[in-house]
Amino acid sequence: MATRPLGFGIVSAGPLRLEGKALQQRMRDAHLSMAAARVDLETVNGTLHGEARWGEDRVRLVGFDVPMPKAVIDLCLPASHLRPEMKDTIRAHQSHMLVFAESGDRAIEQLLVAAAVCACIVQGDESALGIVHEAARTIVPPGLLAAGGDDLVDDLFRLPLPLLYAGFTKLGRRDLPGVWMRTEAAHLLGLPELARLAVGHAQAEETLVAFDQILRYQLDSGEVLQPGEILEVEDGTKWTVRAKAADEVWLESEGPLLVVE
Repeated sequence: MATRPLGFGIVSAGPLRLEGKALQQRMRDAHLSMAAARVDLETVNGTLHGEARWGEDRVRLVGFDVPMPKAVIDLCLPASHLRPEMKDTIRAHQSHMLVFAESGDRAIEQLLVAAAVCACIVQGDESALGIVHEAARTIVPPGLLAAGGDDLVDDLFRLPLPLLYAGFTKLGRRDLPGVWMRTEAAHLLGLPELARLAVGHAQAEETLVAFDQILRYQLDSGEVLQPGEILEVEDGTKWTVRAKAADEVWLESEGPLLVVE
């Protein structure tokens, strides 16, 4: 079970304009499981406090009419897969909201319910600029959560896990050929981080897909990969995993990390 609330931040171009009744209706319309959703909001000393709840799920909302702390933006924005002009716009944002799950026995469940509420918030906020996942060192565009079919929760789970939940960053080193690609927040899911030395940036998509399949295999099977194991993914590619070498200091992480080759 996750030991701390998990969730995301939302940065917006303008002041906070979240209305409880409107968010409640969007949640009820978004998914059958949220048909009886309730949202309670109040502003105390200029800070928005609230809760969204449905069934056994609870999500805490805290909103501020000030930018997100610069340290968080500086950590997440450089590694985010956004156009330069979009990064400039996000740096100039005016308000932010924190959305944290307070229910769920598994970390992925917490992240999914928080993401579902984020999706409903940005659906009604044209000034929303990005969804921030600090632990994953990423900011994704609101449209990533808004796009999909009729099943919001299923759509959110089908998002490639490294995009929003586990993170996907790249690191080039002048003294080494290639580009290192890795996850940053797989440890929140109880899984080892993954890293790969790619030939170049052109291998980013195939690496992201491979990481997604490897992470999903572990989540679905309940088996955590160990160094030396070989895993075959959906396209037939076989990947070997090894432990991080002692001199690969640039691959430090909060939890275990496996190098995929």
